[in-house]
Amino acid sequence: MLKVILLSCLFLASNASAESMEELKVRAAEGDSGAQSSLGVIYANGEGVDRDLKAAIKWWQLAAEQGNAVAQRNLGIAYTDGDGTDRDYSEAAKWYRLAAEQGDASAQRNLGYSYYNGEGIDQDYKEAIKWFRLAADQGDSDAQLMVGFMYGNGEGVRQNEKKSNIWYRLAAEQGNSAAQYNLGLSLYYGEGDKKDKKEAAKWFRRAAEQGDSDAQLWLGQMNLSGEGVDQNNKEALKWFQQSSR
Repeated sequence: MLKVILLSCLFLASNASAESMEELKVRAAEGDSGAQSSLGVIYANGEGVDRDLKAAIKWWQLAAEQGNAVAQRNLGIAYTDGDGTDRDYSEAAKWYRLAAEQGDASAQRNLGYSYYNGEGIDQDYKEAIKWFRLAADQGDSDAQLMVGFMYGNGEGVRQNEKKSNIWYRLAAEQGNSAAQYNLGLSLYYGEGDKKDKKEAAKWFRRAAEQGDSDAQLWLGQMNLSGEGVDQNNKEALKWFQQSSR
């Protein structure tokens, strides 16, 4: 079974380490949206202060209303996860869209998830892949994974396994374990590319080394049977044991 990430949320780290908390607070109080956004991240992550998600949302809201894309995206994440506020997918999608329209790749990807899952807006695969593609073109590996998945399944686009593998490979080369696993499967079965079990084993190994239990199981089976790798019972047992943990 192919893997897909159905939501990927992470508050952007603050870049204000060289600035004191007091200086940030002064600038934030004066209405500086960058300082407000950074202050929100500091409170959300508990960087040198007690973690306070309500305070984080307060500062993000102020920055987001001034058009700060990072704050808009982080506000969307807070509403998606219900962190410091009630979960509200419609509100999340609203803020993702505002940030996405400014070119924020993470917001574009998360807006893609909103459309893909039908959370806060009507499910729409064509809109989903549009936003995933915008983020993927900026190098977002989770978005690249989703573009590959949707091409492979013909969701919002005409099914095209060759294009699917192109996007899986882009994400896999960035270390995305789900894309590495999916690319391994495609190469094992010869879907979209010539069947290549040696190459499949390479990608399964990369995913397995990141802890992907399905890839570990596949690698165990390939070592046991000698498909794409030299037959090795000891290596097979190692991966089978890791997959069952």
